[in-house]
Amino acid sequence: MSRLGRAVAVGGLILLAASFFLPPGFYNSPRGRFSWSFQAVSLSETFGEMLAFSGICLVIVYPYFWALLTAIFLLRGRSDRRAVRFQFICHLAGGLPITAIGLALLLSGSDFPVPAVQWIAALVPAGFILLLLAGAIFASPARRLPVLAAGSLLLFSFLQAILLYSVWLDGGSWWGYLLGAGGAVSALFGIVFGLFRSGRRT
Repeated sequence: MSRLGRAVAVGGLILLAASFFLPPGFYNSPRGRFSWSFQAVSLSETFGEMLAFSGICLVIVYPYFWALLTAIFLLRGRSDRRAVRFQFICHLAGGLPITAIGLALLLSGSDFPVPAVQWIAALVPAGFILLLLAGAIFASPARRLPVLAAGSLLLFSFLQAILLYSVWLDGGSWWGYLLGAGGAVSALFGIVFGLFRSGRRT
């Protein structure tokens, strides 16, 4: 990656990670949702409830944790095995609870959310991991981390936009999700630009 592209990508990733705490004190911010779920873990009356809320905690925090550590790896400028391995570990940690929740809802015959959303939760994480595997296989070692990060940012940009729209409809303070979406999109642009510029020089 070119230096400019890496700088833009790192800045966008840091902005995405920081949006976890924004707006400060807002109950529907990522941090607010995480705090509520974390408290629910200790208040759970059954082991199943504890596992469910623990999974929700992982789902909420993992995009922002991923963004922070990916920024650190990109800043180092090396696409080593540890950086690539982290991508898959992080997405598995976030994707498995989503799949488990989706399957549990389908097996229980729940009407909420709608069955289409339940199927998406059950199947999309596995499909996403397979796409990342394909990217890791076909990308050169030097480009493997940026390619995997770009694929992840496509997903997280879409999710941030959905969260932004949902909070806006609810009348809440949505600007934290706007910053998160902006950070994800700018990081994606930085990676694509950086790969393009480095490709032209080779």
